Amino acid sequence: MGEEIVRCLMSKNRELGTRFMGNLIATDLVVENGAAGVAGFTRAQGETTAFSSAAVVLATGGAAALYFRHDNPGRMLGAGWTLAIEAGAILQDLEFVQFYPLCLAEPGHAPLVIPPRLADHGLLVNEDGEDILKKYAIDERPAAETARDRLSQALFQEIYRNGRGISLDLRGVTEEKWLSDPFSASLRHILADRHGALGRPLRVAPAAHHTMGGVRIDGTGATSVPGLFAAGEVTGGLHGANRLGGNALSETMVFGARAGNAAADWAKANGAQKRQSVSRRLDEKLQARQNTPHGEADFLGKIRKIMWEEGGILRNGTGLSRALDGVREILASFSGPGSIKTPAPAQAGAIELRFAAQAACLILEAAGRRKESRGSHCRQDYPEQNDPQWRGHLRVRRCAPGGDKWEFVSA
Repeated sequence: MGEEIVRCLMSKNRELGTRFMGNLIATDLVVENGAAGVAGFTRAQGETTAFSSAAVVLATGGAAALYFRHDNPGRMLGAGWTLAIEAGAILQDLEFVQFYPLCLAEPGHAPLVIPPRLADHGLLVNEDGEDILKKYAIDERPAAETARDRLSQALFQEIYRNGRGISLDLRGVTEEKWLSDPFSASLRHILADRHGALGRPLRVAPAAHHTMGGVRIDGTGATSVPGLFAAGEVTGGLHGANRLGGNALSETMVFGARAGNAAADWAKANGAQKRQSVSRRLDEKLQARQNTPHGEADFLGKIRKIMWEEGGILRNGTGLSRALDGVREILASFSGPGSIKTPAPAQAGAIELRFAAQAACLILEAAGRRKESRGSHCRQDYPEQNDPQWRGHLRVRRCAPGGDKWEFVSA
């Protein structure tokens, strides 16, 4: 359904004459004095470019690909968060990362999302044959929807803390149950024909799925920076501490339209503003980016491992502090002067690594500051939800390079 909507929107935009430029990495965002601009870098050729305008809509997606196991495109690394906070925008709710419990974990295969109702129809067991739903007293149904976080926590504990693999046995699921909901029916042939689900149990494990935090916006998609708008998963606040299944697509459509209309109105009212200062700032940033070192090839892999083990499904203060130190060490290790002769793909990797490391630091620091468990945020050292102290939003903005100001705003 999502792909069909994207194709429709692309087709309509081409009819309207919208100009598309692909294979670009946005490296910097400048919004000031009624004007805006974005600097970009081509991944293959290593060429730099810059655009100026009256308004910018940020729609870069979330940051779930920061984790070792995820079901997102590989470059969903929080780039929009870094661009926004460096441009002066306020971010919030970054500690809330949603994990989907039932993703395929077969060796050599991508972590395909398994329809949630199949956990109820089939049998979810560990290597010792224990029924996971019974063992962890997960009585809500469908379990993978109404108890998504508790089930993810249970599976993470079993697999990554207790060392027991988890299997979903669908061999006893009837044809009627397979076809009882559209999601299960649509994936039956893939799970059956490609993965043999009708003849053997399937290995499953949780995976990072959605980020509820991001850039703070109002009802029109406007951020705290005049002229900067945002929509979709890059934003934070709409889903609170947890997202209900199916709401992400609706959010994108509703706030995409709102942000686009509001940005167009802003551009009409401010289109005459001079953009020379923005262009100069972008040129300065582009020159600085040419000397970015590329660092180690596996830095991103290290960040993902740290985030999965210490900053993911089960968290505690000691682990979060250790993880934050580790990611900061990675960030510092490639912050020195580089070489303008660095190949374009390596430069592109360094840019994405900077985004990833900064976004990871934001998640870890937010998770360390919220001393309670709420929604998708599970602190083992603070297992209870604490409404009197923590019912509200944890927000951050950048005051100076390397200096972030955090504040808690009660709901």
